Amino acid sequence: MKLFLHTPPPPLSDVVELFTYFEGHSPVHSVERLFPEGVVEIIIDLTEIPKHIYDNASLSPIQECRESWVSGVRSSPINISAGGNDSSMFVIRLKPGRSFPVLGIPVSELNGSVISADQLFGRPIAILRERLLEAPTPAGKCRIVEQFLLNRLSGGSTTPEIVRFTVASVLSQPRNSVLRDVLDQSGYSRKHLINLFRNHVGIPPLAFVRLVRFQHALQMISTGGNIDWAGIALDCGYYDQPHFNNDFRRFSGFTPGEFRMIAGGEANYIPVG
Repeated sequence: MKLFLHTPPPPLSDVVELFTYFEGHSPVHSVERLFPEGVVEIIIDLTEIPKHIYDNASLSPIQECRESWVSGVRSSPINISAGGNDSSMFVIRLKPGRSFPVLGIPVSELNGSVISADQLFGRPIAILRERLLEAPTPAGKCRIVEQFLLNRLSGGSTTPEIVRFTVASVLSQPRNSVLRDVLDQSGYSRKHLINLFRNHVGIPPLAFVRLVRFQHALQMISTGGNIDWAGIALDCGYYDQPHFNNDFRRFSGFTPGEFRMIAGGEANYIPVG
């Protein structure tokens, strides 16, 4: 498999977490389960082969995706096609809380859904895909996507400072007390902060805290070695072990112990079919 990762320079680095380009990803499994991460991704498929989303319980296909699509913020896992020898994709991963200037709509409108990218971007996304197909190198593809995104940002829409600060605070310390501290220091009402989060993050502040806690736990479990479950629950901001177990099952579909047994070293996805 060929894999190319790129973090764009400013000002795009303010809204984009990562560009990923790959081709020839050919795992032995056909379906992968991705866990929620609190981000929006724009996926551009550089093949003509349709990809699918599968039901979490039955693994039956429930949605077909072609050419390019946008995946919104999720609160549950999603099962997707794993790839193949002729796979080729370019993925734009936006930073938590920074999607609105690129999307141009409240991020909550995409929650839990995957939509065709032309519903948001119109003809320009098809032109972008055509140019990516013509570009001979991964670096050249990245430059093309950078220009596309810079054009999207030229309207001047920005993320409110309170959202930036709150997201950064939660990412560094995902505890409910962080939100109380932010509200006390900012003078914002809880209702106003929730509305801002729905527009720019997609989900309310407390829901974002829960997702970040889950992600921290995933990273700790995936490092290997002996596991101190009570210690992980405490370090990730959970009140107790049952609270940790319930959140973990909600976001992954597995108990922490089940995930540890089947995980293959990757924190955010596992083969399921």
